[in-house]
Amino acid sequence: MAKDWLTNDFLRTPFGQSGGVTLGLYLYTNLVETEVGFVDWRFSKSSILQAIQQGRGQDHWDWWKNLKVPTCVIRGQNSTDLSQSVFEQMLRTQPRARGVVIPEAGHWVHFDQPDLFAKAVIDFIEVTRSK
Repeated sequence: MAKDWLTNDFLRTPFGQSGGVTLGLYLYTNLVETEVGFVDWRFSKSSILQAIQQGRGQDHWDWWKNLKVPTCVIRGQNSTDLSQSVFEQMLRTQPRARGVVIPEAGHWVHFDQPDLFAKAVIDFIEVTRSK
C-alpha cells in the first residue's frame, strides 16, 4: 500500500512534482510500517542526526590528505551537498583519489543515475585492481 501511494499519489503532491520518483523510492526504501500501522524511519534517527552534526562540524582535511588507499569520489553534477570547488580540492589534495561527476544527478547519485553510478564504481574497481 505504501509503495503504491509513494509511486502514484505522491507524485501528484507538491513534494512529488520535483524529483518525485527518486524521492518516493527513497522514502519507500527507508520507511517501515509499525505493528500499529504507523510509519517510521527504518534507521536510527538519533544516530543519523548525531553523525551529521559531528561530521559537518569538524574539519576532515588532515584525515583526507593522509588517506593511504585508492578512493573514488563520486559527485552528482547538481549536488548541493558536495560543491564542485570542494570536489576539485579533494582531488587536488589526495593523489590516490579518482573523481567522477555523474550528469543529471544530485547528492543521491545512486538513486538519480543508478546505471552511471554502478559503472563508475565498476570502472574504479577494475582500474584499481589492475595496478
